[in-house]
Amino acid sequence: SVTSTLLAATLVLIVAERFLEQFQPWTHVAFRATAILGGLAGSNAGLLIKTPFQFLQIALMFLPFNLVHIWLELWWVALEDDCVGLSSAGVYFAGVLRCCLVMLVFVMIALSLLLTG
Repeated sequence: SVTSTLLAATLVLIVAERFLEQFQPWTHVAFRATAILGGLAGSNAGLLIKTPFQFLQIALMFLPFNLVHIWLELWWVALEDDCVGLSSAGVYFAGVLRCCLVMLVFVMIALSLLLTG
């Protein structure tokens, strides 16, 4: 099933991330994306996403959102004068809130497309 495949891919990517630190943030993004899509596939259980094609549409729509979010985060980090501040709790939680905002926008758009289509 899609859910078990994405779960297995997520586990492999979590382990691989430890060995591929030089490619950050891309390895982290890869496991985060597979985990989110796996969770979406698993939690939906055919209630809202009725066909594999609809799931593919949502997955393909997720890619640009994820890439734009990465670009914005890299831009935001570039605005910081020193990277030492990035490890502080306030800066970390601000990043978490930005991520949640991006995901909320994605979910709202995805739901509106699914409910109207």
